[in-house]
Amino acid sequence: MGAGGKGSGPVLYSDVGKQARDLLHKGFSAGHMLMLSYLAPNGATVSTTATMVEGTVVGVMSCSLKRDAMQAEVSASNLCQITASTTYDEVIPGLKVSLSTAVPGAVNSGKTHLQYFHDRAALTATLNGFKAKPSMEVSANFGTSKLTLGGSLVYDPQSNRLIGSTAGLGFFSPDVSGALIVDPKNGKSVDLYCSQALNKKVAWACHLNHKLDRKLTTAMLGTSYKMDNFTTIKSRVDNHGMLAALLQYEPNPLINFGMYAEVNTKALKTTRPKVGFTLTVLAAAI
Repeated sequence: MGAGGKGSGPVLYSDVGKQARDLLHKGFSAGHMLMLSYLAPNGATVSTTATMVEGTVVGVMSCSLKRDAMQAEVSASNLCQITASTTYDEVIPGLKVSLSTAVPGAVNSGKTHLQYFHDRAALTATLNGFKAKPSMEVSANFGTSKLTLGGSLVYDPQSNRLIGSTAGLGFFSPDVSGALIVDPKNGKSVDLYCSQALNKKVAWACHLNHKLDRKLTTAMLGTSYKMDNFTTIKSRVDNHGMLAALLQYEPNPLINFGMYAEVNTKALKTTRPKVGFTLTVLAAAI
């Protein structure tokens, strides 16, 4: 359950609270998803993904290639959108640069993303849009692999003002992690995350969200149980009566199957349960 950045440095600010969020949300999808991938001998990966949510099917075909410190990916969907990205790792020690764009809408959807890891800091910066005055998102996290303090800022050059800001504190150990994140501007909320591995098979996590303007608090509690080397069962419940369960089965690194169900325990007679299935298959050349 522990976390850390590269070496002994802190994680990225966006990863503060990630252990709890993954246990509570990762894999809990009400849609149906099928993903088939092929790993070629030259290192290229070709993937086809079909996702159905509420009767709408979205298909995506992508191809990625990694060579040394560079990775390039191109994808196309049945929504008539093509996206492309290139990532350069270790441009200088600790620095990663990513460029991405999409067609149509390249001017507004293009992004330049920077990540920098230091022994006592982890920094990110994102420029949104290939235009004269792109919006900018900057985050920084300072500390060690065990204790961090950080924040994020979003600047809009059109209005010449900050349109978003958050601050957060994170704690990490091999078995326990915690995070406190304050968003006074956009979300107007305070979030508290906690997670703990009780042993090699059982873990739990919780999330408390308090809306500062509405004085409303939401609580979610989740557990994870590793039945064997291939099967994991996760469950979660919140104070609104939403109860969900997830079965994940991975017989080998090439196949992953998930089955999800969620019900509203406070409205069993008036609402239908949500269900979801995912299947990921990776074929590799011998």
